Amino acid sequence: MLLHYLKIVIRSILREKMYSVISIFGLGIGVICSLLFLVWLRYELSYDNFYKKAPYIYRVMEVEQKEGRLNYNIRIKEQALETLKETFPQVEQVTYIRKEWMTLVNVEGNSVYAAFCNTNKSFFDIFDFKFIEGSAENAFNTPGAAVISTKVARVLFGNTPAFGKQFSAGVNSNYTVTGVAEIPENTHISFDALAIGPGFNHNVAYMLVNKNAKFTDDIRIQMSGIPATINKNSKAKLIFQPLRDMHLHSDEDSFSDSNFGNMQYIIIFMIAALLILIIAIINYVNIATARSANKAKEVGVRKVLGASRSQLVYRFLSESLVISFISVVIAFCLIEFLLPFFGSIIGTHITFHYDLGTIAIAVGICLFTGLLSGSYAAFYMSSLNPIIALKGISGTGSKEGLRKILLGAQFSLSIIIMLCTLIVYRQLNYVMNTDLGFDRANVLKLNTSLWYNCEDFQNELEKNPDIISTTMASGAPFNVEWGYSNVSWANNPNGTLDMKFYQLCSDYRFAKTFGMEVAEGRYIQPGWSWWQDADEESVSLVINETFKKYMGVDDPIGMEINYMMGKGKIIGVVKDFHFRPFKEAISPLIISYNPEVTANMYIKVSSDNVQNTIKYIEDTYNKFKKDGTLQKNRPFMLTFLEDEYRDMYKNEFRLMKILGIFAIISLFISCMGVVSMVSFMVERRSKEIAIRKINGAQMSDIMHLFVREFAILVCISAIIASPVTLYLVSSWLDTFVYRVSISPLIFIIVVIFVLLITILTLSTQIYRAARRNPVISLRNE
Repeated sequence: MLLHYLKIVIRSILREKMYSVISIFGLGIGVICSLLFLVWLRYELSYDNFYKKAPYIYRVMEVEQKEGRLNYNIRIKEQALETLKETFPQVEQVTYIRKEWMTLVNVEGNSVYAAFCNTNKSFFDIFDFKFIEGSAENAFNTPGAAVISTKVARVLFGNTPAFGKQFSAGVNSNYTVTGVAEIPENTHISFDALAIGPGFNHNVAYMLVNKNAKFTDDIRIQMSGIPATINKNSKAKLIFQPLRDMHLHSDEDSFSDSNFGNMQYIIIFMIAALLILIIAIINYVNIATARSANKAKEVGVRKVLGASRSQLVYRFLSESLVISFISVVIAFCLIEFLLPFFGSIIGTHITFHYDLGTIAIAVGICLFTGLLSGSYAAFYMSSLNPIIALKGISGTGSKEGLRKILLGAQFSLSIIIMLCTLIVYRQLNYVMNTDLGFDRANVLKLNTSLWYNCEDFQNELEKNPDIISTTMASGAPFNVEWGYSNVSWANNPNGTLDMKFYQLCSDYRFAKTFGMEVAEGRYIQPGWSWWQDADEESVSLVINETFKKYMGVDDPIGMEINYMMGKGKIIGVVKDFHFRPFKEAISPLIISYNPEVTANMYIKVSSDNVQNTIKYIEDTYNKFKKDGTLQKNRPFMLTFLEDEYRDMYKNEFRLMKILGIFAIISLFISCMGVVSMVSFMVERRSKEIAIRKINGAQMSDIMHLFVREFAILVCISAIIASPVTLYLVSSWLDTFVYRVSISPLIFIIVVIFVLLITILTLSTQIYRAARRNPVISLRNE
């Protein structure tokens, strides 16, 4: 029986080639999108899951209510960790990882910039990394021991064993390799080199809870009060986040690097993939209902010959399941070729594993799409009375309405995705082109490690007429990372304010290089030395206009500010600029001079001869390496600042790319649905078209007959899609403090575009039908 049904299905597919191709490839595209994102979702959910003790590992953070919002502090002091372990028997082990600045690690001329991290001896008792060389048990048993990653081991030692070899890090530190660990991509706990060292106040802390202990809410509440026992003035509370929740359920501010996921975007992508699959299924159902008239006589004949309804259900379901199976097979064949492209979009290298989980997903998609898409033909057609079936069913009435509803649903979903893509694009275009209050164009970033000895290097660079200006700073002016609180100044009626503000350190050339405008007073002056051993002039500060507003004074020049890092006198006020992403409002900012944190040089160059200018910078760099000003083994690392700014919004650009691809795919599938729908309508109305031509109808009249019907369908679909789109994009735009308005013009443009594509698609089909000789259509009448 199964073989019989299979033969019938194959004959049916071969007999109606065009409809079969549209059905198979339409479903195939939907299945590919679903599989890709299900594989990606599995990858995202696998973060930090491979540690054997993962269910019992928690990240320790401080949280404090400030200015109406929760502020997270991931930098936990060692004293707090030790107090946790000593006070609460539920805590089995505590550890931390302190990421230093990117450090130059080298061995006999082979050098690489590496994330050199400090930790304690309990680290590998909690996190069980796979060791390629050495072992976790003996990793830190000797002084000067260090564990390095396989990536660094290959750079420093090539294919030779690294165990027992020595390397230097930083200026005068030497280490011996006691282990080479493999660092998976799906973990946020990463390092290039790891050694025993103090955590100070910059460590990310973790604790391991005894698996047999009761880690209740009461215990958590008791643990949360530890900061107050260490510092009576502290209002912070400890919170404990499960390790496996970190990647997808963390606030962006609670991460020490950019290796975190975004559950909101994953949900958006998965919904988009599901919509594509739904559009593909709708496309198949539409074709199935359109071809149902041709299958009616088959139903009548089979029923007359004694076929039961269940047999007819099996016959039609088997056809949809076979088409679904073929689509899944095609998807599996193409997915290997599409994975690199997909990985480049999402910014993650993922592999497609043919394991039980993947097979189960594929079988599930096959059954879901097959049963859903074949239900109409199976259950409606099999219920027809044999006499009615043999007479043939018309293409009008409820069936015609159902097909229009399904095609309208396709258009609505496609328009939603297209509108979302366009609005995301407008917001990103706004982010990239809005005046930030400074000029970032044609600025290069050079990591020099120079502190006090940078002046000669800068002067040499500026001898080139294509180099406009250079400056040393702690970071780019659009992503200032250092945030503080607790600030006071003289005659402040509110005393010490627990307000959040940021600090940027730079030299005197910063304002000139980035084209910043000083609104009052003056900027940092040349010839200053650091505040720790400087005169009063050198501890001066520059604030932004928002800081001035917080102070509530008309003239802040000359006022002294006390804050966490010390004190200083205000000498100037710069106009507000966006020193944080557009998702945040402009906050108070202090700019000061501190050469020991200004390791980055920013070079403003002319837009002419950029490549020659870069060559000059590299030659000058190598010249200063030879005379000892720069570290001998230090590589030349020059990047465009614009790339760093764009990288700050990489999740948003990823969203735009994926939505854009989905918009194209959804519109393509919808157009395939239009092709099948129009082909069926032309076939059903061929006699009507012939009679109209005989009575003098022109090509334009026949075109208008069909175009008007589809134009109305597209307009209704757009009306339905508009409020849904407004709801979706408004939720996303709410994450930005500075954002674009949603213009009605966008909706009009998308509707006109979809109309044009639809008209173009159906015109080719109608043109062929309208040119057919009327005699051919009427010769049997």
